[in-house]
Amino acid sequence: MGLSLSEQYFIRAVDEYPYNLEEVFRNIELVLTNDKRHAGALCLLARIYHEQLERHEEADQYFRKSLSANPRYAPAFAHFIAFLLEIGEVDEAEQFLKHARKLRGIKKALVHHWQSQIWELRGRLHEADAELKLALVNSLDTSFFEFIENERSRIEKKMSYQTTNRYVVK
Repeated sequence: MGLSLSEQYFIRAVDEYPYNLEEVFRNIELVLTNDKRHAGALCLLARIYHEQLERHEEADQYFRKSLSANPRYAPAFAHFIAFLLEIGEVDEAEQFLKHARKLRGIKKALVHHWQSQIWELRGRLHEADAELKLALVNSLDTSFFEFIENERSRIEKKMSYQTTNRYVVK
């Protein structure tokens, strides 16, 4: 049993991203020619619009198309939630996070990191730090573990600024 032609093109696109965008676009086009609702290709296209072109409206549309094509496609949730947090759509990110928590394939440590970011953006730094501790406990990857330790350090510095009243988050 082999991979479909669409899946082969998709793997090539993922393999080339972000180093050879011309090849990525060519492979995505081939995937979408065969399957207009390929969740992975639509998600990758959304990432290109967000991460490379900074065209947020198009990114938003393609993330939504990806999730519409496959509402259980965990990578689309992961990238879409990160996108929403980056552009400050905290309430919407939280709604998608509620759905993502139930998905098979979502990394628990990453879920706690996103919840931490939501708390941080709302100025609730102690809750953010508590979520980061949960992310550490659930981390299965050394580099992610170290990333979360750095995030905790950053949050702790923010908390010290907050308690000295030099900077108050409202």
